[in-house]
Amino acid sequence: MKEEASVMKTEVIPTHEYPTTVADEIVASINEVLEEQPRCTLCLAGGTTPASVYRLLGLPPRVNEVSWQQVALFWGDERYVPQEDSRSNQRMVHDTLLHQFRAIPGPEAFAMNTALPTVEQAAEDYENTLLAQGISGEGEEVFDIVLLGIGEDGHTASLFPNMPVPEERLVFSCSHPSDGTSRISLTPKALFSAKRIFFLVLGVGKAEIVGRIFSGEGSPTEIPALYGERAADRTLWFLDSESAGAL
Repeated sequence: MKEEASVMKTEVIPTHEYPTTVADEIVASINEVLEEQPRCTLCLAGGTTPASVYRLLGLPPRVNEVSWQQVALFWGDERYVPQEDSRSNQRMVHDTLLHQFRAIPGPEAFAMNTALPTVEQAAEDYENTLLAQGISGEGEEVFDIVLLGIGEDGHTASLFPNMPVPEERLVFSCSHPSDGTSRISLTPKALFSAKRIFFLVLGVGKAEIVGRIFSGEGSPTEIPALYGERAADRTLWFLDSESAGAL
């Protein structure tokens, strides 16, 4: 890896404390943003690890610790499936977090529109949504907080190994390299221009790829999570004891 690897910031958390610790960190970060400005833009990750954190964000005490009506939610990637599909990241966020906002105002959610006729149209539509919400990936028009996970192959969002990525775009359409599922994903320009980037990594199955990332092995083309090198000073890796086992 490049020189930045030596200063990659990590927080290693006991596995049984992981969801609560990360949820508390997200709450604190949202509130720090809202102390400085009237709205916090938060880009969400899919996957089981973030899901365990989202459940806690929607429950007391944390749900009462944030002015959620001042938070705007976006998605880092999505499968091109109906919203009600069990594979949908939008559905996962609804089931774990958004459905819990009944007694208090909830965040504004800008999900990807997978009801459009083609996945390419869905990607273009979401790029227009980001631009309309003041997210261009340039200057001050960036996300306040981006949450990301990684796969055992080093992918993050729907940026997969050896996949051509349009660096000038904010959103693009792609296919899963194994199952061919159509996807919509934010690009490195959108994700890694954020003011704060949190990688959420849990479990022994991620230990090998985390070890490779921190040892300097590979390139962003081979290990897309390494696109985060460009934002090393703004990135924090939340690892549990198991995923940090190879460090």
